[in-house]
Amino acid sequence: MTTDSVEDPGSAMVVTGKITPWFIKRMLMMLGLFVFLSGFFFYDWKVGYPAKKAEYEAAMEEYTKFSDEKERLVAIGDQQGVEAAQKAWVDLSAEKEWEIDRVDLSPDNEVTSDDIQEQFNFGVGSGVLAVGVLIWMFLNLGKKLSVDGDSVTLPNGRNVKFADIHKVDTRRWGNKGLATIYYKDQAGSKGSARIDGLKYGGFIKPEPFIADQILGRIVQGFDGELIELQEEDETAPNE
Repeated sequence: MTTDSVEDPGSAMVVTGKITPWFIKRMLMMLGLFVFLSGFFFYDWKVGYPAKKAEYEAAMEEYTKFSDEKERLVAIGDQQGVEAAQKAWVDLSAEKEWEIDRVDLSPDNEVTSDDIQEQFNFGVGSGVLAVGVLIWMFLNLGKKLSVDGDSVTLPNGRNVKFADIHKVDTRRWGNKGLATIYYKDQAGSKGSARIDGLKYGGFIKPEPFIADQILGRIVQGFDGELIELQEEDETAPNE
């Protein structure tokens, strides 16, 4: 990525940066993630958590029997009976693969109706996010960023004349493909806009990359402050 000009800024030829495959791939990955999460949570709501709830209730039923028997044995002073009942309960929980507290031997990991409802809520939330990503992707598919001989047209349709731009910040262009322009139009309205090279135009061969052409045209066409990333001079003596 470079901010060097690749064209004569006075050229009337329009350079247009359309939505890139990188952006679409990124949106599809996010969509896939939220769809997966939604399905995962709905499965737990419908199948996973109800099964865990039933398992916990079965464990509690057997634990209640053990507790009642333990109290009876303690009341008559049958210590051997208490130990035998306790061992039988521990063995049963191990056989059934029930998780129990190692102190009071009560079943662990209680699953309530609220826990099941929470999974449903997460499933709906993830589904809403998936729909949001899908809508956002389609809303952006027709957008573009373009420059001509004397202006840049932003993705929102606003046209900014090079003459109205007073500052361009390119410090994040080299590693993130991002730059920011600051402008003030004839009516005195101030504004700023992000030039997203990865999203519009991109850096796919052949060179010169479309994104570089767009930024290069802006840098060459405006008359103001250019903020660039200053690399350290490795040959400079240490202070």
